[in-house]
Amino acid sequence: MEEIPQLRNNRNELTHAKHRKESFWQIIFPFSLGFLIILGLAAWVIVSAATGVSVRPAADTSAIFMIIPTMIVALIFLVISAAVAYGVIWLNRNLPVLTKRIQDVFTQVQNTVRQISDKTTAPVIQAEGLLAGLQTFFRSAARPFKRKQSIGRE
Repeated sequence: MEEIPQLRNNRNELTHAKHRKESFWQIIFPFSLGFLIILGLAAWVIVSAATGVSVRPAADTSAIFMIIPTMIVALIFLVISAAVAYGVIWLNRNLPVLTKRIQDVFTQVQNTVRQISDKTTAPVIQAEGLLAGLQTFFRSAARPFKRKQSIGRE
């Protein structure tokens, strides 16, 4: 059984180092900075409450910091809802025109196919009609010459 080569040994060290540097600045640093800001705000509230200063301004500031992300998310959903509403209005206005065009094209295709099929089947139908007419004519012409069978004779 063959062994699967270890991918770790095939790693490009230059790109791996660049990736580690980018992941620090794009993930770890912003997360740590946000954590320190929240920790600092919590310490500020605790110190303000312990020194007897009114906690009301700190509570108002905390409420603002909690409301801002909610408003941003709500703004995203508002923009999405507005885009969907605009799309529905646009479709409601333009879809009947577009579907009428498509319907006209399919009606034209249907008429063309019907004409072609009528032209291709017309000779066959005429031949079968002529054959049926001849058979009917010969049957009716031969009817007076047929012997009548009497009842009881075989």
